[in-house]
Amino acid sequence: MGRKFSKYHGAGNDFIIINNIDGAIPESVLPELAAGLCAQHVSVGADGMMVVAAPRQGGDFRMIFYNSDGSLGEMCGNGARCICRYGFEHGYAGSVQRVETTAGLVIGWRIADDQYRIRLNTPAALELQKPLDVDGRTYRCSYVELGAPGIPHLAVQTPDLAGQDEAALDELEHAYPSIYAGRGANDAWMLLARIALAFKKHKHVVAREALARLLRAYPTGAVALIRQNELPDGEFARLSVQPYSEDELVVALSESVVLLQEGNDPTGRGILGTWIAENTAVLRPSAVDEARRLEEQIQAQFGQQGGEQF
Repeated sequence: MGRKFSKYHGAGNDFIIINNIDGAIPESVLPELAAGLCAQHVSVGADGMMVVAAPRQGGDFRMIFYNSDGSLGEMCGNGARCICRYGFEHGYAGSVQRVETTAGLVIGWRIADDQYRIRLNTPAALELQKPLDVDGRTYRCSYVELGAPGIPHLAVQTPDLAGQDEAALDELEHAYPSIYAGRGANDAWMLLARIALAFKKHKHVVAREALARLLRAYPTGAVALIRQNELPDGEFARLSVQPYSEDELVVALSESVVLLQEGNDPTGRGILGTWIAENTAVLRPSAVDEARRLEEQIQAQFGQQGGEQF
């Protein structure tokens, strides 16, 4: 019998959430299940899998966290915020959530419809601005362990990280002919990355120019850019599409959903996703009505769709 799962995104990470509050799935099979479902390009794909289980120590519910390779993790801050939202929306907790984790009890607060805050575990170890030598270069690093057992975090200060990203994109653009024969560096993946980077650096004129390039490369893709409907999780891994077709753009948008949906926006879409949709509507006004008609047809035919099943 199939069991539904959910896919949540938080601060750049995506997670599969499985409800096992009834204990129907033996915990012994969960590591293998996590590794299989989290595999990129061959399955759903995710940074980790979280299981909602019955509480054991007086919390609202228990979170069992698995890394993408199936190994058991103590806790994940971004994942905890996602599972707090899941717990509230599925009736397992109120506006304040008490989540049991391997690293201890995590408290979460619902501060808006799509915003949740958690209290991280008290640091068990803290070392600030320590020198670390790697390949003859010295880095200033800070090390912190959260909780007991501690969750290790290493923070390295990197000046002008956005500038390094831009240089890496330039390097990739020059290498494109040797990587993808017959394709230029104007496909959806490259241009969406250019748009996201320029938008992050508040270079909206540059981002708009990249969006215009994207529309020229995909002349039938305006509706897809306005709607931004994500393909079912993992479905794009099994699709074969024509280069520079609308279908290819849909695949690229599905793979970029973490970028598009990040940030607090009143529409719930995400700051960058909303900006792309609004500016596409300005550049291609006729696509707005077409997107609206298509959405109405889909709603009339299928209605609201439920979750995926494995």
